[in-house]
Amino acid sequence: MSRALLLLARAAAAAAFLAPIALLLSASFRENGEMYRHAAELGWRTFLPAAPTLDAYARVLELPLFARQLLNTVALGGFMATATTLTSLFAAYALARLPMRGRGGVFG
Repeated sequence: MSRALLLLARAAAAAAFLAPIALLLSASFRENGEMYRHAAELGWRTFLPAAPTLDAYARVLELPLFARQLLNTVALGGFMATATTLTSLFAAYALARLPMRGRGGVFG
């Protein structure tokens, strides 16, 4: 019983986090006029576009600075991921190798 309840709680938490992402993805396939037409009523029209279109993606690709902005985003994301991994590596080594008070409570 408790395992099923835990699974249900995890599924509810996952749905709560993924629902806004799904709504944003769905909104990217709508036209501007259709964006808020069915926002007041909560139904399938709120989440699924009536006539899906790729016009928003075409407009983004036509922006003059899009390629540069995408390159900046990928470069900054790669740098931050590498820096975070390296600093975490140093911290993990220090925590694992250096003696400290309370080590048994932290690492078991």
